[in-house]
Amino acid sequence: MPISKPISVLIADDHELFRKGLRILLTHEDDIELLGEAKDGVELFKKAVELKPDIVVTDIHMPLSDGIETTIKLRKKLPHTEVIGLSFFADSRLIKAMIDAGAKGYLEKSVEPTELLLAVRAVANKQNYFCKTTMAVLTEENQAEKDKLNGPHLTKKEIEIIKLICEEHTSIEIAGKLNLSPRTVETHRERILHKIRATNIAGLVVYAMQNDIYKGRKVSC
Repeated sequence: MPISKPISVLIADDHELFRKGLRILLTHEDDIELLGEAKDGVELFKKAVELKPDIVVTDIHMPLSDGIETTIKLRKKLPHTEVIGLSFFADSRLIKAMIDAGAKGYLEKSVEPTELLLAVRAVANKQNYFCKTTMAVLTEENQAEKDKLNGPHLTKKEIEIIKLICEEHTSIEIAGKLNLSPRTVETHRERILHKIRATNIAGLVVYAMQNDIYKGRKVSC
């Protein structure tokens, strides 16, 4: 049975110490071949065109040409070379910018070394790979976008509580009606306010009336 070709990787980071760590990590793996390294985006692009790696692992913040700009150029010039972005921060704007640029992976620099290896192998197999923190940021962003389009998702229980609040029932009274503890009702109340982006009960009542959750008289709050 023929031995499969190693995954060829080119790394880029403007910090020598971090590049050294990546170098040591990758050169110890039998199925990965480190082709070279670059200290800025311009050098990265030049070496990538010359060496044509399977994977580029690049820092996002680099001099001359940052990781986002360089990724755009790489994906146009070398469509078969995949890119994994690295950053100290799981910033939603950076993540989305790298994905839009064509990156298939995004990792915080604080991840365990083994996770970088997982990312390289996953992306080499045409899979996307995002670290846990990045996935949490993307999930939160996606939910926020859905909320903008469709409004927040309210559970049946939350809608019941909203109606009772609008009818001026206290937390103790609501707890009795719904067979809940007053503390649980308060937790629901805080979660509801957060979901609908209201700061007080007056805002909750306005939201309920605008969205046909409560159709009774306008109550005082």
